[in-house]
Amino acid sequence: MVTLCLVTAAGAFIGITTPSRDVLIRHAAPENARGKVFGLVYSGFDLGSLTGPIIYGALLDAHLTHAVFLAAAAPLVVAMVTVIGVRVRPKATPVASA
Repeated sequence: MVTLCLVTAAGAFIGITTPSRDVLIRHAAPENARGKVFGLVYSGFDLGSLTGPIIYGALLDAHLTHAVFLAAAAPLVVAMVTVIGVRVRPKATPVASA
């Protein structure tokens, strides 16, 4: 029963955060490259979903439980550095025609 509640909560939180994340990606991406940016972002999610369980499973099989947390933290640190390094593009202001 606890597992069902946790899975339900995880699904709810994913459903809550996904639209916000997509809006942030949409605003950060250049208008003519939004499809490529969304493709790259979702490919990253798929790659993480594929490799994460394999890596974490291997670490757990080797009885390196503490390393699972370090392995999970590494991509998060890379993501934080990337987000901090991205420059915010100012919105173009329309020029009034005379």
